[in-house]
Parts: sequence; structure tokens; C-alpha cells
Amino acid sequence: SVQITEADVLEDDPCGICHMEYEAGEARSTLGCNHRFHTDCITPWISQGGTCP
Repeated sequence: SVQITEADVLEDDPCGICHMEYEAGEARSTLGCNHRFHTDCITPWISQGGTCP
């Protein structure tokens, strides 16, 4: 995961799981398919055997 910058906030669509906008300083993870999610949202999803939502 990486920390979100101000530039990322302007470029990214909302998180596909919680549908909230990203805020600078939050952790974001990018899956192999290049979809991005809040790390706190995608980690439990993946740990339960999920694939990209």
C-alpha cells in the first residue's frame, strides 16, 4: 500500500468498496488489475478469498 497524495485525491475515482473519496494521507492499495481501494477496505475482502470487486 502507498499513502495518498493531494494529486491522487484529484485524479482517483472513489474507493470501489466503500464509495468514499480518498483523502491525502490515507493508505491505498492497487491490485494486479490496477484497480485501487482503501487498504482498510480491500484487505478484509481479499483475506476472505475475494477477487477484485
